[in-house]
Amino acid sequence: MLSLALLTGGVFAQGRPQPQNAPRPQSIDNAGLPTTSDDGAAMPVTEARRSDAETNAKRPVMPDMDALVTLSMNDVKVEDYFQFLADSTGKIIMPINLAQLGLKKITLRSSTQIPRWKALDMVIEAMRLNGIGIVEQDDILIIGDAAQISAISRMPLIGPEVDISNRIDTGTMIIKVFQVTEVDAEGIGENLSDFIPDTATMTVDPNSNKVIVNGDLGLCQLIERMIKELDRSYVKEQTRVFRLSYADAAEIAENIGELFEEDASASGNRPGGQRTINRGGRTPQQNNTPGTPGPEVQLVQTVNINTNSVTVKADPATIRQIEDLIVNHWDLPRAAGTSKVYILQHTDSLVMRDTLQTVLGQGGTSRPGGGARNAGGGAAGQRADVTQTVSGIYQIEAYPDKNALVVLCKTEESFSFLDQLVESLDQPSTVALPVVIPLKHANAVELTEQLNVLLASSGSGSLTLERPKSGLSGPQTTTFNSTDSAGSGGGGGASTDAGQINFPWQGNRGGAGGQELSDPSPLIGKVRIVPIVRQNALAILAPPAEREGVRDLIGFFDRPGRQVMISAIIAEVELTDDFAFGIRVSSGGISPANNDNAISGSIGGTGTQNNILDNIFDTSVLDAAVDVNLVLQALDQKTNVRILQEPRVFTADNMEAVFFDGQDIPFLSNSNTTDQGGLTQGFDYRAVGVMLNVRPRITAHNGVDMEINLELSKIVPGQTLFGGAIVDRRQTTTQVVIENRQTIVLSGILQDSETQLIRKVPLLGNIPLLGELFTSRENAKTTSELLVF
Repeated sequence: MLSLALLTGGVFAQGRPQPQNAPRPQSIDNAGLPTTSDDGAAMPVTEARRSDAETNAKRPVMPDMDALVTLSMNDVKVEDYFQFLADSTGKIIMPINLAQLGLKKITLRSSTQIPRWKALDMVIEAMRLNGIGIVEQDDILIIGDAAQISAISRMPLIGPEVDISNRIDTGTMIIKVFQVTEVDAEGIGENLSDFIPDTATMTVDPNSNKVIVNGDLGLCQLIERMIKELDRSYVKEQTRVFRLSYADAAEIAENIGELFEEDASASGNRPGGQRTINRGGRTPQQNNTPGTPGPEVQLVQTVNINTNSVTVKADPATIRQIEDLIVNHWDLPRAAGTSKVYILQHTDSLVMRDTLQTVLGQGGTSRPGGGARNAGGGAAGQRADVTQTVSGIYQIEAYPDKNALVVLCKTEESFSFLDQLVESLDQPSTVALPVVIPLKHANAVELTEQLNVLLASSGSGSLTLERPKSGLSGPQTTTFNSTDSAGSGGGGGASTDAGQINFPWQGNRGGAGGQELSDPSPLIGKVRIVPIVRQNALAILAPPAEREGVRDLIGFFDRPGRQVMISAIIAEVELTDDFAFGIRVSSGGISPANNDNAISGSIGGTGTQNNILDNIFDTSVLDAAVDVNLVLQALDQKTNVRILQEPRVFTADNMEAVFFDGQDIPFLSNSNTTDQGGLTQGFDYRAVGVMLNVRPRITAHNGVDMEINLELSKIVPGQTLFGGAIVDRRQTTTQVVIENRQTIVLSGILQDSETQLIRKVPLLGNIPLLGELFTSRENAKTTSELLVF
């Protein structure tokens, strides 16, 4: 009786991927596997289970072959496995002689859960071991006794070109054809006949030299491996010496080794690959061709440099191939056009040779074998070097006496590439010539010092810059020494130089802890700068790639400096109110403070009188002499004096400006008498007048930060000290920050003095009205104000 088991889920064909929307079952109740009761009998399918099966059959849910199931079957009938096979393969189950199959039982037990696809393999393998064969078609699984099912005509036929070593459905019954290429198929058939079981058959076709096996796939895999080991012919090794006339023996040996030596990494390795759920006659997606065994005769070769020959030991077929390559392709005379001499006009031959060897790779003289190996490596997934296409083609030597290059090339056509390369390199060069850059505003010497320090490499030595002057210079004095009427002169003043500036990179190149540090700029250590003073220009020597950067740097520094005009206003006002009235009497000379409106005179006389006091003294003499000076002055004077001075200076940023208006006055500093009686005197000449010293610094916001020293000095009239003049001096020293066009008051002084002087004769000067004849009055009031803006 022929029974067809209907699938409970959607059909799951071999090799067909699962749909994306197929839900993964939350729990697998043995996924259709038959279960047994405690006594080992198979549990019957109840009506409830049939109802569930009919309901599930309506759902297009495909089985999840990765879902975990448990093998727990003890003496289960073969027919109870049909539903699981149908669900897992999506094919119709067609049993043969079901009554006979019903007598066989299979036991499968597993302590752990395994994937559903693995459970499927275990079930089919168990059937094969129990003498049950399975023929798998596109949509049918034919199951029957292994001895009977081998006669079914619908068994799949697999040709010799299909590799079955990676298939996992070892229980499937197939017909496999094997092609024998090296030996007689009948001899291999005799050797394999002892390994064919009763459930399989083997046939040998002598005409096509093929072996045909009818059996399960596991048996066919074993037969395939055995045929590959037996399908080898015995070859007797040969030794041959190839004497080369033109080619190099070492290069020929290298070529032979790369072409004919066996790659040990690939021989004898049979790929395994991962198991897949694909079944039937279809090949897996990952089908690696198994490695074939190499020749029984190992290739051995030696090179004799003295005779330029190669000795090869190999099988006759390999010897014939090597001979053909050497005679017809490798050992050929060099063509007449494969050598050339380049006469260079502008470039040194040694420099050109080194450049070409670097560009062409491997020094321009590498062997072609190296290129072949590299190319092979690139084919294996490694990135090839750009020089592989030209490496080993040229041999280049320099001939300095004629400034020429001698080049040997393997083909005439390769010179077209080299001709263009040599022509482009052999050009007049301006790289080594300096570039002169004229300056518009900056000083050539100062800018040279600054740039050389800035671009000097670390550890280049003591490169310093003069520190800019700061502060203000003091009053200028001149020393003059004289001997009698002759002498020598000199000058001196306060110095504002602050020394030199040292920079940290002048020492060692290493950083903290001796760590090597990279230069912060590509210009460091690559630029030479020399000033051309007469032209106020810079001569620059730098690599072409850095020239524009140097030009930009010099252009940044060569900018017009900012300048400042400073105007100082000195205003001095003096107001006086003088009053003098009266008669002054004195025995000495009288000198009024102001001789205006003054009349002076004198009265004098002498006389003698004897016995003027005779009542008292016996003898008395009165001798008198009178000398009286009189000054009559009536003065009322008011004075208003205004003095305005406005010195102006124009200077550059951070440059000191000095303005002086006055005289150099000599002051005696020392006086010495020599041994010969000569007189040596020393004088210091001091500037007396108006002196303005200022050093401005323009800020980033166009303000001016100024150091100012203003000195006003004058000689006091009519007064001396130790024979020298007395100097009345007013000085202001300050530092201020002002805005552009702003006026500020730097300093000032206000003096107010009042004097009242009354002279009179005692008693007589106190008489009203009449007392004015014996009284003189002098009143003086002075107001002076000095302001500096």
